Amino acid sequence: MNTNTISKDKTNKNVNSFNIILADRDNDTFRRIQNLTNKFNFINLSSCFAVNFILEYEKINLVIISKKISDLSNIIKRANRKKINVYILGKDVEYPINEKEIENLILKEIEERTVNKKNKRFNLRAYFSNFLNLNKDTKVILKEKYKNSGESDRNKDRVEKEVSEKHKKRVYSEEDCNNGSNKKEKENKDKEDRKSLKLDKKVKSQDSNIPKENETTEIRKIKTLKQKIIVILKAKGGVGSTTISIFLSFVFNKIKTLLVDLNFSEGGGDISYYLSIPASPNILNFVDGYNRNSLDNSIIKINENLDVLQSPPTYDLSKKIDLQDIYCLADIARKKYHMIIIDLPNKLDDLYLGVIDLADLLIMVSDNTAGSMGRLVKINDRFLCSDVEKVLIINKYDRLDRSNFFKNQIKHFFHLKNLIFLDENKMLRNRSEFLNFSFSNLKSFNYLTEKIFNLLTYD
Repeated sequence: MNTNTISKDKTNKNVNSFNIILADRDNDTFRRIQNLTNKFNFINLSSCFAVNFILEYEKINLVIISKKISDLSNIIKRANRKKINVYILGKDVEYPINEKEIENLILKEIEERTVNKKNKRFNLRAYFSNFLNLNKDTKVILKEKYKNSGESDRNKDRVEKEVSEKHKKRVYSEEDCNNGSNKKEKENKDKEDRKSLKLDKKVKSQDSNIPKENETTEIRKIKTLKQKIIVILKAKGGVGSTTISIFLSFVFNKIKTLLVDLNFSEGGGDISYYLSIPASPNILNFVDGYNRNSLDNSIIKINENLDVLQSPPTYDLSKKIDLQDIYCLADIARKKYHMIIIDLPNKLDDLYLGVIDLADLLIMVSDNTAGSMGRLVKINDRFLCSDVEKVLIINKYDRLDRSNFFKNQIKHFFHLKNLIFLDENKMLRNRSEFLNFSFSNLKSFNYLTEKIFNLLTYD
């Protein structure tokens, strides 16, 4: 291995361990550095709380932040305390962002970091560690510089042969000393055979309890599940986002799921009414604790694998909940649930943007009206990162209505691959109770189930 190869390996290692926060409320910024995401570890954020949270709990090496992020002065103070360099867009670097400038900036920071490591004070502990491993290092060097590889291989074969011969002699000498050893070995072998026979019978009995083909497929799929936080958002009320969040909670009934209602409104959220659950407990019970017990005391169990964390009964009480509460909730819930579904309101604020930053999968819901889709396009372009998995659902779609947008037009507006149309359904029209509703009767929802399932599982 030559010196150039070693230096390249060190450089790649430094790049892979170098974490950069890029914070802006304009999604165009994240698009402009899209080519750099394959080279460097970017954490794209759009709210002040998300930036503070990541700075507090993650190892960050560089912050590039926009003036549009609120509480900027406190973020800079926090970063300075941790000795993290902060570059402000429009002040320290160009804005709109320049990809080449950002790349040069990051490489410069990585280089300075490497130099600073080399210039650290003499490490006595490391010196003695190297000294004690001197013989080991010398052997490695001799092996690398050994010129005749063929002779080395022959020596290796000779040594292995000698070890094998010694092992055989040792075995034979033991047999001579102990005439009953073969008998003991035979008895041990018989015991192992009996154990394996019992194991085979046990496996066969388990095989007889294996479900049919469709059930086996379901079990296989559950084993390949990726833990996800699914955020469902909209730009207009009445498009059916809450119904879809309930549907997804029920349809994956083998997966431990938490449904969180953040669609705050006076009189409680729609999920409370749709599932006929009491006003208490709710998310305010969780805010009092921040631990596993407080979450257990805040949820309402709907069935074996579905729990609901509902919104407060009044809009004024919901103002007590901030983004820190939601981040703590997500951190605790990840340890207990396979899937977390969050239903967001159509109110654009810091809480809304902060929850979007938590999402592993974003489901955007719209009806087939220009107003709903137009607003959602603006949200998608400005606030939703391109590196997050996204699905657009056009709900209440009427195939006979000639005023409908064409599929290729919608894909062009949203720059999306995953697009689902849900037909207008008479069974769902004006329905307000879903606790005992059979979603299996909704044939138009089958494609939605399949699509979301594919995004939730490994290939």
